[in-house]
Amino acid sequence: MRISREQLNLAKKLRQAGEGWDTIAKAAGASSRAIREHAKREGWTAKGQPAKKQLPAGNQNGGPPAAVVEASLAGLGELVKGRLAGDIQNSIAALESWEPGSLELGQLEKRERIADSVQKRAAVLFDIGQTESPVVNIAVLSQLPDSVNVTAASN
Repeated sequence: MRISREQLNLAKKLRQAGEGWDTIAKAAGASSRAIREHAKREGWTAKGQPAKKQLPAGNQNGGPPAAVVEASLAGLGELVKGRLAGDIQNSIAALESWEPGSLELGQLEKRERIADSVQKRAAVLFDIGQTESPVVNIAVLSQLPDSVNVTAASN
């Protein structure tokens, strides 16, 4: 299976954070061997210092420092985004394999629903086609008259 750039970026970050190859492979959703080969080619095989050793001590409640939690959430967000991107790619590949000319109407409708769902997921995940909605200030609306009297000029 081909490793995406997102998976490699996550693997590189985890390696720099001091993680082992098996942990990295599991988190990135790829084989340990393939990740090691890419790392060797790109020159990032050496382990970095674990991020937890470089951060300040935990908070007063005994939990991890806010920076660790924030870094963990950011890493998790990147992992989820990478996996969802892979799901979207797989869904698109499956849709492309269906020949629309050979499908019955019910199958075409199912294909269209799936394509719409994939498009919406991709749009949300990658901010594709997201535009700001026009906003009308309520204070401005309250200043408008309830009705407008228009008199036609007869001259």
